[in-house]
Amino acid sequence: TLPPCPGVDNGDNTEPEVEPPIEKFHMKGNVKAIGKFVVMLNELTGNTYNYDAKTKQIKRTGALNTVADSTKSVILGNLIESMMIGTRKGFTADIVNSDEETFFDGFGDTKIDMSDLNKLTDPVLKAALIAHIIEERLAYPNGNYPNAISREFLYPVCHKQALIKEVEVINEMLGLTTTSAKFKVREDEVEKGPSGTSTYSYWKFYSTTTSRIYRIDVRCSAL
Repeated sequence: TLPPCPGVDNGDNTEPEVEPPIEKFHMKGNVKAIGKFVVMLNELTGNTYNYDAKTKQIKRTGALNTVADSTKSVILGNLIESMMIGTRKGFTADIVNSDEETFFDGFGDTKIDMSDLNKLTDPVLKAALIAHIIEERLAYPNGNYPNAISREFLYPVCHKQALIKEVEVINEMLGLTTTSAKFKVREDEVEKGPSGTSTYSYWKFYSTTTSRIYRIDVRCSAL
């Protein structure tokens, strides 16, 4: 559990928790946060997505983008597409804003916190993290994530696969194609504060020739 972070209160802008009968890529939760999340997906994929309030589903209009660059990920777009066309069983994301118990996402409860994502300024890291969050759920054995009673038991397996997808997005968006240039799965290092609590988490990516390090403030924000 993380301490409270400053932000916008959810107030009464919360969608009723109605689970759709068929899992593709559905959303529930804070209406304003859902809208901002869809805009973020559009920016990071180059696709045009819309939220259907009736079916609670994310849908794409127009052609699927096939060109990646430093601001857009084709891998992330294809990951979303796999849920839309049913090649992988999707899930219902609970989009929240400044949730005190959520740091980016919650594997056990499907939450994704827009307040945390908004604090990421690097589109490469933002796209990689969203791809990580999605892949972590789709990686659940037999696509059974939506119906699982206790998800945490299989978290290590799903997290491992999500780390691979995450670095694939980073390499794609940075245009790294050779074995020596490509980053490997990230290494984590935690910096402890005076009281022994976690203050910063360093997400470290290494290749044969270079490195890329992100410092994440686990108290309430991402740097």
